[in-house]
Amino acid sequence: MKEFFYKIATDQISGVSTTPLKAILWVLSQMYGCSVRLMIYLYQHNILKRHRLPKPVISVGNIVLGGVGKTPLVIYIAEKLMAENIKPAILLRGYMGGSQRESDEATMLKERLPTVPILAGANRFKTASEFLKNHS
Repeated sequence: MKEFFYKIATDQISGVSTTPLKAILWVLSQMYGCSVRLMIYLYQHNILKRHRLPKPVISVGNIVLGGVGKTPLVIYIAEKLMAENIKPAILLRGYMGGSQRESDEATMLKERLPTVPILAGANRFKTASEFLKNHS
């Protein structure tokens, strides 16, 4: 399905039959763009509160589609940090074992990084803050 939409978006598939789908995708992309601009505005004007943790954070995300290599990148970064004697923790969105993808991701991380805490919660800031209170 991803490949199909990619081919349409990049004009590898074109024609009269794809025109309505392209129009729908264009409208959805405009709505998404507006929502992103609104979020940026709300943060810039302190309408939405920014949260900062007392430790450095590396974010690997904001990539909507699965299968683009986020988990292998997280493993790579964690291994590099550990080689520098830095103790990373990995924070996942959602709940451990919530969806098949999330549990697969957590399982893969735990297998490859058995000494690294893998944290998951709906409120990532709260989850990380609670962990740091007990493990700083």
